[in-house]
Amino acid sequence: MQNPQNALESMDLARTLLGELIERMQADPSAGQTTGTLRRILVHVENIQKAVEQSVEDPANAIRRLRDFANAIERLGKNETSVDRRDLHDRLIAALRNSADGVDRPGAQTGWAGDNDSAACAS
Repeated sequence: MQNPQNALESMDLARTLLGELIERMQADPSAGQTTGTLRRILVHVENIQKAVEQSVEDPANAIRRLRDFANAIERLGKNETSVDRRDLHDRLIAALRNSADGVDRPGAQTGWAGDNDSAACAS
């Protein structure tokens, strides 16, 4: 079972890996629109992390979006020929899924954990 900080730590890791992947793909002219897509995902992950830290809303949307981003990056990486970037994709996907799983656990975030109504929304 994850502690309350693991979801946030996984999001930090995902943001770092996204930044690294963007850097590597910018050096590749064939990456095209992919870097723009990854930049937009990075902004969304940053916003999700802020919302989770502040516990301002029901986590269901954050969980769904994190899993959607993991699936999108998985699709983007299907044709990746660079072993190094493929490994980075895999680590990023795992970090996003771990983030979603951490937010999904009852009691993962203080604002949602201490309130029975909020915990019911998370399940």
